[in-house]
Amino acid sequence: MDQRANSIADLAAVLKDQDANGAVKEQANAEIKEAQDRKAREELVHFAQQEKDGALPRLEESIKAKKADIANLQNLRAQGNPGAPNAKTIMPHTHALRALLLKKKKMIAARNAFNDAKAQLTAKGASSSDPDASTLQMTIEPPRIFYPSPPDPKNIPKRGKLRKTLLAQHLRPAFTADGVVIRWSNPLDAEYAESWPPDVQHQDAGMMRHVHNKPGAEPILDAERILRSPKALLEMQQREDGEWDRPYEELERSSESDPFSHPGAAGQAGVAGQTGA
Repeated sequence: MDQRANSIADLAAVLKDQDANGAVKEQANAEIKEAQDRKAREELVHFAQQEKDGALPRLEESIKAKKADIANLQNLRAQGNPGAPNAKTIMPHTHALRALLLKKKKMIAARNAFNDAKAQLTAKGASSSDPDASTLQMTIEPPRIFYPSPPDPKNIPKRGKLRKTLLAQHLRPAFTADGVVIRWSNPLDAEYAESWPPDVQHQDAGMMRHVHNKPGAEPILDAERILRSPKALLEMQQREDGEWDRPYEELERSSESDPFSHPGAAGQAGVAGQTGA
């Protein structure tokens, strides 16, 4: 087997491995998504019930008190007296404040989702009483705040248990062979591979002059389009798209100055002219 055959066989093997790994990742993502949805709905019901019991005003008081504590510690640190708190001492209070603010956001989001669900049920003719927890779990789509934020790739270790834990808690992109299209200059070259994933599409690359067609462009299957000059090709395309009103004969004459674009065409045309003379 030559290098072409080896490269094609390697391509097929890579696509098969990618398709198999993608199916595994899709299954893992489905399990992660199911666990995230279940946890988000339980947390939504929990915060909605807390807000209903009047926990939001108490939470706002706690946030106000925590902000006052942090401001007091920062003032003592700015004075620079012996025994003044440092950044390490203030950090736990800052983390506690962030947790309280996040809890407040979730409680407000749960209240809004609860009210929206109540309005939707009322509009559908249901009773005007508040939906219970089971109804919330079935009808409300949890807001984005109840789902974990994807980790920053810069903060993911390259190896170790922490990397596995972070990746196991978040969705990962699953790449399969679905949507893969291979355009062959010689379709028979595909037979160098033992097999291909069933989702891979094989198409004809069409005709080319000096370089391969651009990705996504329609293959050129008409030799006349290859032989024409770029100007004549543009005019033909405009005419086919309905944006050109000149008759086809004028398009033919417009390409006589450069009837062929491949090397040596002009010399051949000159020789033909001299022979005719």
